[in-house]
Amino acid sequence: MQSAPKRPAGYPRSMTTTPPGDLPDEATLAAYAAAVRGLLARGGYERSGDPQEAKRFRISHIEAFLEAAGRPDRRRTVHIAGSKGKGSTAAMVEAQLRAAGISELGLAGFCAMRALT
Repeated sequence: MQSAPKRPAGYPRSMTTTPPGDLPDEATLAAYAAAVRGLLARGGYERSGDPQEAKRFRISHIEAFLEAAGRPDRRRTVHIAGSKGKGSTAAMVEAQLRAAGISELGLAGFCAMRALT
């Protein structure tokens, strides 16, 4: 039986290594590397500690995402987030809105989320 490779010092226990036979193909690695480069290129004060990075902040990538999604930010929306109780909270909000006479209601849960690319 082959022993698992050792983690480098400082890696958390949750970090696991991929078995040698299950490595991703070259196209997957290239796509991952491009995504990481894109994220790192955004810079930011949190990564660098440089106050000039904070002044450089832009939201054009957020605006592009919202455009591709049909500008959901322009809809009258109640956003419910958290780890527990979202379904019951949504039911209560819906009941209150219906009681107030608002009839055009919709509910979009996590299952309705899709990649836009």
